[in-house]
Amino acid sequence: MQVPFFPYNKIFSKYSDRFKSNLEKVIESGQYILGNDLAEFEKNISLRIQNKYCIGVANATDALEMMMSYHNFNKDDEIILSSHTMIATLSAIIHAGAKPVPVDINLDGTICPLEIKKNLNPKTKAIIVTQLNGHTCNMDEIMTICHENDLILFEDSAQALGSKFKNKSAGTFGFAGCLSFYPAKILGGPGDGGAILTDNKEFFEWATTYRDHGRDLGGLKHIGRNSRLDNLMALFLDEQLKDFDSFVERRKSIAQIYTDGLNEIKALKLPELYNDSSNIHFETFQNFEILAVKRDKLKKYLREKGIGTLIQWGGLAIHNIENYRLNSKSTFDNTSKYFRDCLMLPMNTMISDNEIKYIIDTIKNFYE
Repeated sequence: MQVPFFPYNKIFSKYSDRFKSNLEKVIESGQYILGNDLAEFEKNISLRIQNKYCIGVANATDALEMMMSYHNFNKDDEIILSSHTMIATLSAIIHAGAKPVPVDINLDGTICPLEIKKNLNPKTKAIIVTQLNGHTCNMDEIMTICHENDLILFEDSAQALGSKFKNKSAGTFGFAGCLSFYPAKILGGPGDGGAILTDNKEFFEWATTYRDHGRDLGGLKHIGRNSRLDNLMALFLDEQLKDFDSFVERRKSIAQIYTDGLNEIKALKLPELYNDSSNIHFETFQNFEILAVKRDKLKKYLREKGIGTLIQWGGLAIHNIENYRLNSKSTFDNTSKYFRDCLMLPMNTMISDNEIKYIIDTIKNFYE
């Protein structure tokens, strides 16, 4: 049996007819950029996550850079980030003109509040948290740190559309958050795309013009960039947004099957499944990331059996990139252990229960 990590050729197949109809609609309307379909999609995202403003942009990396560039940081300003995050989080800080300070993580992969406190100093201006794998950080502790130290809070919530902490949506806790609509995301398109989330009216107005070279209908307001989510992509995404709840339910079902089948293997640490009634974490399972003894050998064995897996970020933690570790007081013990063992199993709405069972049985065979 062949089980790809992500079946890009199948994931949008059930939407083929609707996508073709949407394409005809856009062509007929003549609205390709910054039209009504984009505005409708932005409104629907904000309604879903209960925030004020959503700004569609070309990708989540642009969203991160715009969120930070608005604040005019200088080279001495420090921004704390998790060492378990994508390179885009780091590069956004650098492009915004600030100094990145990576810190260690908790055992669940999220940024560690104690490590944040260890790295605070008068130059610290902001914290950016990564809401990882569809799981939120402990936002109570992080919000307290920000309030007590007058820090700006950003969220890299690219992997966390729909996830919540105490009934509040990822991407809505701080000054701004971002979303990614890369094809492999829960809400993904046949191309690239992203969005900014914010409740700040002034930033919303700035970002809305900044994404279009700094222009609005009245002319040039300031120097900006070209980072627009096109109407066709917005329409495709809005079509899938109607089914978002069913996407999440299927992913939670898959996570439960994995957990039931693998939880007795002592060589594995599985992501925690939270009861929805707890009102602490609402998981969306963008990824199902396990920690595995003999990870590299397991990955090779699964590949030989036709099963695709992925080591997140190519196995490269932020503190191991160039000299950025030198900016931090963290020792990165947890991050190093995590990256030694982490492995993502196939998690998408096209995978069948039989395929999941095959993956579980194959992993069991490896550890026997």
